[in-house]
Amino acid sequence: GEGGAEGADGAAGGAGGAKKGKKGKEKPVSAAVQRMREDQERRRETDRIEEQVALLTEDSRSAVKRLDTLNLGDRALHRVDSEELEAEIAALDERTAALRAEIERLQEGLLAGVTFERLPLVGEVVSRLVEGMAEWKRRDELRRKRKEKEKERKERLKAEGKLLTDAERRKRAKDEAFKASLAAQGGAAVAGLVAEDAGGRPKKVVYGDRRRRGKDSKAAA
Repeated sequence: GEGGAEGADGAAGGAGGAKKGKKGKEKPVSAAVQRMREDQERRRETDRIEEQVALLTEDSRSAVKRLDTLNLGDRALHRVDSEELEAEIAALDERTAALRAEIERLQEGLLAGVTFERLPLVGEVVSRLVEGMAEWKRRDELRRKRKEKEKERKERLKAEGKLLTDAERRKRAKDEAFKASLAAQGGAAVAGLVAEDAGGRPKKVVYGDRRRRGKDSKAAA
């Protein structure tokens, strides 16, 4: 019956797609064989695209985890290379767009009526990844500018001698307390420890002669 004809035609298809006569001319295949071949091709294309969708799903999930780690900043347990992740997300976006365009083309012919439900979901995830990466870059740029301003401020204070370590601050406070103590005991003159004459010049300190003082004491006795 028809099944036998299909089997015979199928065997002919395996040998080259159509039987050749004695003179080498090809015989046209039957409509049933043509439909069978189209069905086989449709299944192959469907399986191939499903595999690509599954791979995109897996890769996008991995990128989501890495982006979450990147957003943790210093709290993250391990470091994520932002440039590498950005390139990976851009590649995911390109792969998703290319696969979507290929499916649309095939749905106009071989895969007419075939739908891939997971692809739109993957597309949404990839879109959020692109947006999330752009937001991280914006925040990172703000952090970088704040760090630069803080660095400039510290360098300026250091050049002015106003940037002190904790040890230097304690030493300065101790010195200030010591000066205040001296001033409280004797005023500015005590802080200078040197007497001045009327002209503002330091007076020469004259020490007594102990030997002469001893002689004068004996003479008085």
